[in-house]
Amino acid sequence: MNIAYSTDEREADEGRQLAWIEEVEGLLGHSLDGNQKEQGYSLDYASDLYDKYYTPQAAALWFDTLKFRVGGEQRVRPTQASR
Repeated sequence: MNIAYSTDEREADEGRQLAWIEEVEGLLGHSLDGNQKEQGYSLDYASDLYDKYYTPQAAALWFDTLKFRVGGEQRVRPTQASR
């Protein structure tokens, strides 16, 4: 069975996804327009998390964690280095 979405339904879903991305960006304090391998975040990866029904809060936590594990090597937050 082929289920076709109307243009209105597709546009409504795109609007929900953009609102979700804006909420994640607000929680992180920066844009998600980046390079996943170099910065630990990207709009493509955000779209994947949206499609997997992550909440904005869970996605922000995930991206915050990935930013410190860029390139497979774990980085230490500056506040932890001084302890």
